[in-house]
Amino acid sequence: MSSTVRARKVEGTAGKDIAGLDGKADGGVSFVDRTLQSQEVLPPFQWSRLLSEIQWISFTILTITPLLALYGMCTVPLDRRTLGWSIAYYFMTGLGITAGYHRLWSHRSYNASRTLEYVLMCMGSGAMEGSIHWWARGHRSHHRYTDTDLDPYGAHTGLLWAHVGWMIVKPRRKPGPVDISDLRKNPVVQFQHRHYIPMIVFWGLIFPTLVAGLGWGDWKGGFFFAGVARLVFVHHSTFCINSLAHYLGDATFDNKHSPRDNFITALCTVGEGYHNFHHEFPMDFRNAVKWYQYDPTKWFIWCMSKIGLAYNLKTFPENEIKKGRLVMQLRAAHEEAQHLKLATPVSELPIISWDDFVLQAKTKPLVVVHGFIHDVSEFMDEHPGGRNYIAAYIGKDASVAFQGGVYEHSNAANNLLSMMRVGVLSGGMEIASRKQDPVPSVTPSLAQDAGNTTASESDEPLTPKNDWTQQPTKRVRSDAATYVPPGEAYEVVEHCNLDENIKMKGTAYGKIIIDGQQVRDGIAGESGVLPYDILLLFLSLAYIAISLDATGLLRYLACHVCQRASFDGRVLYMGMYFFLWLAGVILGNDPVILSGTAFLVYITRTAGIYPPDAWLWSQFVAANVASAVLVSSNPTNLVIATGFGLSFVNYTAYMVLPSFVSACVTLAVLMLFFDLRRTPGEHVSNAHSPNRGYIPKQILKPDMDPKSLLLLPFAFGMFILVQALDHVGFVTIMARGVGSICRHGVETTVFFMAVLSIILCNFGGLLISLMWLNARIVTALGALVAAVSVAANSAQPQNASAYNLCQLRDRLGSNGTQRFEIPTHLPNISFELPPSWGGYEPVSNQPNETRQNYFWMVPATGDVGINDVVVWFNGGPGCSSLSGILAEEGPVKMDPVTYEAKPNPYSWTNLTNMIWVDQPPGTGFSRGPALNQTMEEVAVDFNGFLLNLYKDFPKLRGKNLWLMGESFSGKFIPYMADQIYKNEKENMLAGIQLKGIGMNDAFFYDNMIGKELPAVQFAKENAHVMKLNQSDVVQLVQQGKEIGIETYVEDNLKYPPAGPLPLPPQFNSSKSVYSSMKKMAKEANKCFSPFNIRGPSPCHLDALGLDPTTEVAHKQNYFNRNPAVKSLIHADNVSYVECSKKKPFDIMKDSKTEFPLNTVLPGVVEKNQRTVVQHGTYDYVMLPNGSALAVQNMTWAGQQGFQTQPNQTLLVDGQPAGTYHTERKLTLVMVDKASHMIPVYKPKASYKLLQYVLGQISEEQLSAKD
Repeated sequence: MSSTVRARKVEGTAGKDIAGLDGKADGGVSFVDRTLQSQEVLPPFQWSRLLSEIQWISFTILTITPLLALYGMCTVPLDRRTLGWSIAYYFMTGLGITAGYHRLWSHRSYNASRTLEYVLMCMGSGAMEGSIHWWARGHRSHHRYTDTDLDPYGAHTGLLWAHVGWMIVKPRRKPGPVDISDLRKNPVVQFQHRHYIPMIVFWGLIFPTLVAGLGWGDWKGGFFFAGVARLVFVHHSTFCINSLAHYLGDATFDNKHSPRDNFITALCTVGEGYHNFHHEFPMDFRNAVKWYQYDPTKWFIWCMSKIGLAYNLKTFPENEIKKGRLVMQLRAAHEEAQHLKLATPVSELPIISWDDFVLQAKTKPLVVVHGFIHDVSEFMDEHPGGRNYIAAYIGKDASVAFQGGVYEHSNAANNLLSMMRVGVLSGGMEIASRKQDPVPSVTPSLAQDAGNTTASESDEPLTPKNDWTQQPTKRVRSDAATYVPPGEAYEVVEHCNLDENIKMKGTAYGKIIIDGQQVRDGIAGESGVLPYDILLLFLSLAYIAISLDATGLLRYLACHVCQRASFDGRVLYMGMYFFLWLAGVILGNDPVILSGTAFLVYITRTAGIYPPDAWLWSQFVAANVASAVLVSSNPTNLVIATGFGLSFVNYTAYMVLPSFVSACVTLAVLMLFFDLRRTPGEHVSNAHSPNRGYIPKQILKPDMDPKSLLLLPFAFGMFILVQALDHVGFVTIMARGVGSICRHGVETTVFFMAVLSIILCNFGGLLISLMWLNARIVTALGALVAAVSVAANSAQPQNASAYNLCQLRDRLGSNGTQRFEIPTHLPNISFELPPSWGGYEPVSNQPNETRQNYFWMVPATGDVGINDVVVWFNGGPGCSSLSGILAEEGPVKMDPVTYEAKPNPYSWTNLTNMIWVDQPPGTGFSRGPALNQTMEEVAVDFNGFLLNLYKDFPKLRGKNLWLMGESFSGKFIPYMADQIYKNEKENMLAGIQLKGIGMNDAFFYDNMIGKELPAVQFAKENAHVMKLNQSDVVQLVQQGKEIGIETYVEDNLKYPPAGPLPLPPQFNSSKSVYSSMKKMAKEANKCFSPFNIRGPSPCHLDALGLDPTTEVAHKQNYFNRNPAVKSLIHADNVSYVECSKKKPFDIMKDSKTEFPLNTVLPGVVEKNQRTVVQHGTYDYVMLPNGSALAVQNMTWAGQQGFQTQPNQTLLVDGQPAGTYHTERKLTLVMVDKASHMIPVYKPKASYKLLQYVLGQISEEQLSAKD
């Protein structure tokens, strides 16, 4: 680019050019410098010309308003309602500046509806800070020319000037030129600019006065407080953005300019205090990027977007934000490292031979480690392992001992050792028998010789024989191909250690946080604690409260406290307080509050303690704080303990100390607040005495026997018994669901309930106990009936209902699989799920294998398909198969608009055992690095995964295995099947019996066949569906004619085929009809999706956050919105993305592995019992006739393609739903109006086709009425 470019004229340029992108003007001078040289500058400020130097309009507003506010605060009483209105209007007008003037009009960080623009314009006018036109023009100049003389705010000139000086004193020069053409075209901006004076008078002063005056009659308060005083606060809040935000805080993302990030500034500026982030990423609608950082403006804009008043909220890529933060952290670490004392440079160390080293070691404690000679004289006595350990290696090579004799030494040990260097050993490293012999490379020599070292050679009597080579050092470059001289090699060691230390200092430990979305959705209990379970516990607490009152137990205990402490008000108060706290610990807050309130009201009224507020407060505070100690004391505790997997004992251990300390602190605050004093005499205070602190000296008769208050002698024992039963079993069993009951056994549970009934009826003696018990028994028996009943299950669809959990668990589970069990209730899913198992299995049997696939397995819920197992894969590559369980063929259907979970009546688990697998590693929840693998390597890994899965789940052995999937899985499923057949012996021993495969809309052929060759024919047939007009179709046909594919399908899709499919000689992939058609469709329909050409309406994400219109994964999906889910399904706490676009998945599509159509698929079809290829006719990812062409171009069982044209009709609910045809064990099905994901859009057809795949119905039944 030349140094001078053509530029526009903008306001303030007076015909001068704006500099080009290189920031230089003619002659290499920067644009800022050129502008400064050409601008007229006012003479320096002179006090003698003070009156002419002042900007009188802004000076008047900024001086008169504080004086008026001060006058009003001194003369007008403050009404609480006016105070609330003043604070509210402060935030409203502040948001008018921050969300309107600043982020909307100055930076265009989001778009607002016209309604919101007018609201923000009015609120911003109420701040009296100039028109939007003037304000945004100056602010854009401030950003472009920060810390230069063209910056109108001039933070570099001083704090006072940046805060208010630039508004009071005339600036010395004009602000730098900027482009405000968009503001000139905005009708809202120009309307306010033309009527600015009446706007600020009305919205700044008249409107807040009217609200207070008309609302509650406070006209003066409305003017002085909501009008004038509020205005002062708004002014200086905004001014702090120009001043404090450039002086106070940290340069978190860039330190080239003065903006800083600081929480205090954010509090003063309605969230604008994270100014360094804002200057680095000005187009981002957020100022505080973290969810917990204070930014009300960000929250306001987000809320407006949720109700449709704001849209297109712009955010910078998280990757760039992280880069900015890390660069500054590294820079700070580097600066700190400059002050560290480092070891003597290698080049300055003497080179010493082995013999000289041995000789010198006789007089000085010298040891060799990694080719360096170290003087350890000052460290021998400090060595953590003892002096003798070092003494054993004086005059010897201690490399092996240092790196692995006991353990691999830390970075600190390596750095400390480097400070002891006194020389470099000639010849390099010395290991045992290979003295003075150069070695090919440093690290391999250590690994090789460590195993050959004997006790006599190494003289290591104190060193255990550990295989230290299994802990390779990270301190030497592993890519060294040849021997590296010690001087060079260990200079690298030094810098590596220093670098690691620097990284350690920059490490942030708080990596796992909960974002606002997760807080909104909440956390559910680990074992599915339902609201009705919590209600049962609450009812039992209410029963205890009623019983306490009926039996007199609480009065009995409280009277004991009164008798012992009533002579002193403070002592009595503290005694009653801690009595209530202890009662709350044992009984819970509800019983104490429900029963204690009546007691305290009676005592305070009878004794004349007036007013009784301190005493009533004591019971609420004490009981509620105390109820946090035991799980059984509060329904909330049950959810907390269960949700975080805490045993009840551990929960109490965590909570008892904080609860007690909180109770003590609260007691002190209450006593200070209510000023409880010692009683002055023996009189009884008048009930209406203002001396609320006086307490009668004696409340109860001295000879009164508290036992007389007891109505039931065994009351205390009964309550302890009921509490114990609730705590150890009964409520817990109910809360943990039917699964817990089943594991105890039906007979055991019924017996337990019978015993409990006898106990409660005999010891309770109250009708309420029978009611409570009956409610529990009815609930439990209902669950037991559902658990022991065997539902009549056929091949018909089922609604999710009560499952026979015990029976279903036994189908695939065993004692060894309990660690994989997933609860039957999950957050945000209101209905019960069938039993399932989830977790990780390695992809090989190597002991140190770190690459593991994640699986979720659900048993067949009926009597059919119990001997079949279907493994389902989604495509990508890199797409998680869990979208199958939540959005396609699993027991749950997530609504793509509301995300509400509903039972799936066409769940494949009605027909077979199902396993959803995240693979290859790097996909979904799977573990390990993602590798650029061939399909053969992916298949080997999957076979290894299967072997480990069958080992952990022995009940899978011998079942019929079917591999099924969609999209890109069509490329690796045939290779997986081929690998299983090739590894027949090992798989047979493991019980793996593959029967067939099924592929939906699959990539088992290349893009030329799947996308380009059938494109023109697809355009002709589906133009009306894709909303293409006639001219679009004509253009596509002409484009196809130019490359020879205009009638390709009609000419080549023949039965039987004439031979291998030809490629037109004039074919040119750069003139893609497929791409042109996709572009036209998107222009005609913004919701056009390659997954479904009809396009969803409205545009929406799928259940796991995949946007079907863009093929881009979205972070806000079910697993990330519900933090408890990941632990419940035994998945790692990582950010889940349905489809990963990271490497190598983005290049795996183009891997050199040939498509299975031309390699392994023919052989797999011949070995399978059944192979079914399905394709939706409304799929645009791979065009339907691509599958038909591919089949006709494949040779298997001695013939090419189908010999007969498919013409059999698939019937679903008695209606035509597609066509199908079978020859030589291969079936091709075209499903009418189905998308790329057939189970999503045509679930009934998919359900029936699965029955056919599994052999549950015959081919003829596909065309039979249901």
